[in-house]
Amino acid sequence: LAEGLTADLERDLGTAAAAAPGRAVLRRLLIGLYVGLVRPLVDAARHGDAETATTARAALVRHRARALKPLLDALSEPDPTLQRAGLDLLGALGNPNATAALLALAERTAAPDGGAASSEFRRRAMRAAAMLADPRATPRFIGLLRSDDGVVAALAAWTLGRIDTPAARAALVATLRDANARWELRAAAALGLGRDRAPGTVVLLRQIALCDPQRTAPQGCPGPLAPGLQGAALAALGPHLDAAAMPAVRAALARNDVWIRLGALTALGRATRARDAAAQEAVRWTFHGDGGWSQGTPRVREAAMGAL
Repeated sequence: LAEGLTADLERDLGTAAAAAPGRAVLRRLLIGLYVGLVRPLVDAARHGDAETATTARAALVRHRARALKPLLDALSEPDPTLQRAGLDLLGALGNPNATAALLALAERTAAPDGGAASSEFRRRAMRAAAMLADPRATPRFIGLLRSDDGVVAALAAWTLGRIDTPAARAALVATLRDANARWELRAAAALGLGRDRAPGTVVLLRQIALCDPQRTAPQGCPGPLAPGLQGAALAALGPHLDAAAMPAVRAALARNDVWIRLGALTALGRATRARDAAAQEAVRWTFHGDGGWSQGTPRVREAAMGAL
């Protein structure tokens, strides 16, 4: 009964709003209806048990087309609460046709007063577009690598890694090679290249991940290497690790830096070519290494257990 009433209300409100586009109250009622319909489904898909999540995802697919316009309309509403709801739900809804509007928000330049609201909405829009990862928007995602907002740029890099086309991979490689780029952006590019099996990409990841500036002459390392960048490159390198790389991974684990240790342990957990050697290395460091489990942070311990 409730589902039938909701369907009737959805139909009647949609018809009324379409017949009177200037009636803001009808438009906002329709937006509120779809926010109320979609948000519980998104929560169930993310946090429900397997059966609940499957049912919720199927319901989201049914709403994917009808909910698009009302949620896009929410982005132009003066009420920030409705704007936030639209941005948060459009990505989860999974309709790639929302990408253009979301990227238009993410591409805005910073507000003259540098207000937090401007950055907040740009980042929310970028997160939603990143969840959709529409390959048709690859050139725009590449352009956003140069965003003046570091979070937006990093999300663009992560999205290009999900798109995983030749153009997307080439942009990520160029970003990773750029020694003048922010290390956070280079780290996001490294993680985005984790599935790229091109020999040149693997060599570049290895150079960044396994270089120890304290043991290697500066000219032997590819530019300045922040620990966070090296940790990301190590994590991305995981599927490409072989037994010959284990001494270098062991040296990385010995470095007293949480980012590098996290990256090294993540790499061991993702290793496929040298699974036995990686597991042995994880066991050695976790239970017998210098410091190891006893001195690791909770995040490092969690990564160690994931590597076993």
